[in-house]
Amino acid sequence: MRGRIVAGVGIVGVGVALWAVPYTPMRELPILSSLVAVDAEMATLGIVVAIVVALFSVRHGRRGWLILAVASGLVGVLFGARCLTQGLSDGSAPVPGDGIAFVSWNAGDADAGTIAEQLIPRIERADAAVVVLPETGWLAGASVAEELARRGFANVAFAPESSTTTVILSASLAESGGYSLDDSAPPWAGTVVRPDNAAAANPVIVGVHVQQPAVASVDTWKMHLRWIRAMCAEERYIGVIGDFNSTVNSLGSAGVGTCADVASAHGAGAAATWPTLLPPLFGIAIDRFMLGDGYRAADATYLVDRSVRGSDHWAIVGTIPCGGRGS
Repeated sequence: MRGRIVAGVGIVGVGVALWAVPYTPMRELPILSSLVAVDAEMATLGIVVAIVVALFSVRHGRRGWLILAVASGLVGVLFGARCLTQGLSDGSAPVPGDGIAFVSWNAGDADAGTIAEQLIPRIERADAAVVVLPETGWLAGASVAEELARRGFANVAFAPESSTTTVILSASLAESGGYSLDDSAPPWAGTVVRPDNAAAANPVIVGVHVQQPAVASVDTWKMHLRWIRAMCAEERYIGVIGDFNSTVNSLGSAGVGTCADVASAHGAGAAATWPTLLPPLFGIAIDRFMLGDGYRAADATYLVDRSVRGSDHWAIVGTIPCGGRGS
C-alpha cells in the first residue's frame, strides 16, 4: 500500500509540475514549448488511465490501485479545467457591416482556385474587408487575389517577397485608408500593411505566420513573438491575425504584449484551429486574432469556421469595432 501511495503522490506531483509550466519561463524551452499546447490530450490521458486502472482494481480486488486511479484522474481534471476556463466554444458569427471583418485561413498547398472558392462564401457572409493567408506567399497570393476578383471581390493584395503571408484588402478599404506595404517584418514572420493615419476605422493590419516552436526553431518562434509584441506596443489601433503557432499556454497569457486575444474574450481561447483531421476536442488553438489596446477584445467578434475544406487548418473570422473602445 505504501508503494501505491508514493506512486500516486508522484503522479500528482509530475502532473502539477507539467500543468504549471505555462505560468513560468520554462514554457519557452525546447520540447516544453510544444508540450504546453496539449491540455486536452493530457486531460483525456489522465481520465482514461484513471478509468482503466479503477476497473482493473475493482475487477481483480486490488483496492490499493484505486490510489493510482484517483491520482491520474486528478491530473486529468486539472488539465481539463484549464481547457474549460480558456474556452472551447467556436465563438459567434460576426454581424455583416458591424465593424471591419477579417478572414484568416492557412490554406497550405491548396491551389488559388480552391482557396478562392472556399473564401468567397465566408467573405460574403461576414462582409469581410480583410483576408489573411498565412503560408501563401506573394506569387500564390497574387493568383488568389485574381481569383477572388473574378468572383466579385474587388481587392488589393500585399505581400513582400520575404514573407509567406499574403494580406488582401477590399478595394474600398485599401483606398479609403490609403494602405501600403510596410516591408519591415522579419523574414517569414508575416506581412504588415499600414494606413495613411492609423485610427479605429483604419487599423494597422498584420497577417502572421509565426515559426513553430520546434526544437530547432524555438529561437525563431520567440523572435517572431517579440516582433509582434513590439508592433502592439507601437500601435494602439492594430489587428494581428493568422497562424501564431501558439496557444494561450504557449504565450503565457491571453495576448501578446498589449494586444489582447479576441478568442479568449469570447470563450474560445482553446477552440482548436488545427489539425482538421482530428475532432476539434483533440486539436490545438494556434490560429489567433489579437487587437491593440485601442480596442476592447470583448467588443470584437471571433469565430472558428469548421465548414472550410482543403487544408489542415480551419478558418477564423473576426471583426474589429470601427469606433474602438466603447463603440
